[in-house]
Amino acid sequence: MTDPHDLDVRVIHVKNTWAKRCDVTLFFSSQTNKIFPTIGIDVPPGREHLAVKSRESWTHVFRHHYNDADYFVKADPDTYVLVENLRQYLSHCDPLEPEAFGHRLNYRHHLNVTYFSGAAIVLSREALRRLVTVGYANYKHYIDEGKGN
Repeated sequence: MTDPHDLDVRVIHVKNTWAKRCDVTLFFSSQTNKIFPTIGIDVPPGREHLAVKSRESWTHVFRHHYNDADYFVKADPDTYVLVENLRQYLSHCDPLEPEAFGHRLNYRHHLNVTYFSGAAIVLSREALRRLVTVGYANYKHYIDEGKGN
């Protein structure tokens, strides 16, 4: 997930390095860019909309790429992933178990919610399924700081 102005500044380096070693690579932005390419999601640019950007991106991945991989990685444009090391680590895991890897945070401002944040998040296929079909389906209030929630 990135903003359009970051494509040729930071995201291009992800595209030209470690992303080449992934089975499938998708870039999401607030605007579709067929040349880069990016998948446009209907969310304004900016960090204040991260929760909604995440929801829309994970939902797209679930709907269109669920069977394309065992694990799914969301990484910031200034993150470098050692894909071979990650594959080795995940080779001992079961993608049919609901596993998530990343930096776990507890958000207690409005709600008592635990979530993953940080430079990279990894979800197993089952975790992705549950996130979208159970988590997003049953939790209607998303904290979108750009809308004053």
